[in-house]
Amino acid sequence: MGLITQYMVHCTDTAPWVKVNKTTLFRWHLAPRKNSDGTFTYKGVKYDDLSKADLSPMHERFFGRGWDRYGYHKLIHRDGTVEIITPINRDAFLSTDETTWGCTGQNSHSIHVALVGGRLQDNKPLKKPVDFFKIFTYQQFIALQKDIKQILARYEAVKVTGHYNHSKKPCPNFDVKDLAELFGLEMFFV
Repeated sequence: MGLITQYMVHCTDTAPWVKVNKTTLFRWHLAPRKNSDGTFTYKGVKYDDLSKADLSPMHERFFGRGWDRYGYHKLIHRDGTVEIITPINRDAFLSTDETTWGCTGQNSHSIHVALVGGRLQDNKPLKKPVDFFKIFTYQQFIALQKDIKQILARYEAVKVTGHYNHSKKPCPNFDVKDLAELFGLEMFFV
């Protein structure tokens, strides 16, 4: 769909004790959405009656966003493990099947990476960005740094942004640009 020009950092906006993985995202992103007009959206298709949709067994009891694909390419767990959610090949372009729904208007050219977490222990939403290490782990810091450096080495046109740069959401709940100096990559961060 487009030349990869952006690495966008997200968070799952969950407390430190909440476990999130690809299966969780399968429910959150791909389960049917109940619309305000009484219809349902599932896999990007609108239904008047959800019984007409060929639901995955996992989606029969859950509601989500109704998307036809995940919102992220990678998920960085609290132990620093990087889980591939939507694989991409090594060329500089995102094809349709490599595109994710991470941020409206930015998906055709963005690699979307989410850190598990983003809230404090009390699980209350954050009203303003906080220090990275208050809501994420050192292992996630190292994994994110490594991943960003690998992407910058592979794709020369990429800039690093936070989801908040393109939306009203505070996601990933810290100022991504604060990491630029720590990573020694100031010229690649927006």
